[in-house]
This record gives sequence, C-alpha cells and structure tokens, in this order.
Amino acid sequence: MTIVFKHPSRVKISPYRITAKVAKELEITAPKTEGKQESKPNGPNNMQKMAHELMKRGLVSLYHKTTGLEFGEEDQGTYWHYRKKTMPYHIDYVFVPMTWFANMVSFEIGNFQDWCAPGFSDHAPLTAEFT
Repeated sequence: MTIVFKHPSRVKISPYRITAKVAKELEITAPKTEGKQESKPNGPNNMQKMAHELMKRGLVSLYHKTTGLEFGEEDQGTYWHYRKKTMPYHIDYVFVPMTWFANMVSFEIGNFQDWCAPGFSDHAPLTAEFT
C-alpha cells in the first residue's frame, strides 16, 4: 500500500485494518494484487475486504464512485499481465476522503495503447484533479 501525506501523521496498516490520524490531507492508493488472488474470498490481498475497511473510514475509490460499479465488476484494466492486451486486470486504485469527491474535477485511467504498448509500463496511470 502506498500512502502519501501532505502533512505529518501517524498511521497503522495491517492487511484489513487501516487507521490514520491525519492533520490535513490524505491520499491512499490500495495495494497492487494479482487479479486471480484478488478474487479469492479469503485471500491475503482481497481488495473487496480492503475497500470495505477503507469505506468504513470515509474513504472512497474514485473509479467505483465515478462508474457506479462494484468491486469485482471493473470493466477497465489498469495492468496488463505479460504486457498482453488480452490479459487486463483492474488492480490499481485511488482512495480519497469522501469529502474530496465533491471537489473532483476529473479522474482518468490511462489506456493500453498509450502506456503499455509503447513499453512505458505494464500499469496505466490513474490521475485525479481536485479544486
């Protein structure tokens, strides 16, 4: 899990328990997991469980909030296994405090043609802009 704080904070992270005392702004991106492992209901990186814990703490997945899709129903890849277009997985996320959503200007996910095909990465960038 990657956590970026604009101001000093104290954070405790365990697989399904995330607590944070944050002075001001907070951005959390969830762990990158293998797609098949993610679908296991009790797998160590089950994103559905992790997302539930984050939502209980007032954080929202920008992808799921903007698309209205549930976890496990993602229709856009963020990672291409072995850099093959035919093997997309949605394994990258951006979680922000729910209060930020009202100030979101844009949220985009890069695509295979622009990022993976030219060899930049096997992951697409997720970008969000807030006022």
